[in-house]
Amino acid sequence: GGYTRLYTLLEQQRAAAPGAVITLDGGDFSMGTLFQTVYTTEAAELRMLGAMGYDVTTFGNHEYDFRAQGLADMLNAALDSGDPLPAIVQGNYRPLTTQNTDGNTEISDDTLAVSAAVQSALDRYGVTDYAVIERDGVRFAVFGLLGEDADACAPMSGMAFEPIADAAQRIVADIE
Repeated sequence: GGYTRLYTLLEQQRAAAPGAVITLDGGDFSMGTLFQTVYTTEAAELRMLGAMGYDVTTFGNHEYDFRAQGLADMLNAALDSGDPLPAIVQGNYRPLTTQNTDGNTEISDDTLAVSAAVQSALDRYGVTDYAVIERDGVRFAVFGLLGEDADACAPMSGMAFEPIADAAQRIVADIE
């Protein structure tokens, strides 16, 4: 789905400003092409971002289209490939735990097990709230947040959503 054209444009920009270009992806990298058919087993889109030299990406709601287990499987498939991969930042969407529930919602053991699998995959990949990139002597902090409607757009994600403003304030304070 257009990767050759995109790579050509990226290489032109990198040639115009050697060592100064940061390449970011705003999420939703996993849907919209036939590559999504191998999302959980091959992580083709994430591996393609790595091959094109992306520095950082984040998750959009479409990364949860195959639910929490699908996300975990995709991250593990990407890592198992041994291919170069971009860093992933995500600051406000977390696997469920008994500590981040509202106290009124009963969470099944199966759901908690899947959430633990997601947390393990996130940890293994090295997903963090933010990343610091240095280019041409300038340091940039990059963080990713899912939008307010992302939780509604991914209702079967099995994840807990932290409001954007709260997460942004927490992350910026940490960066500072």
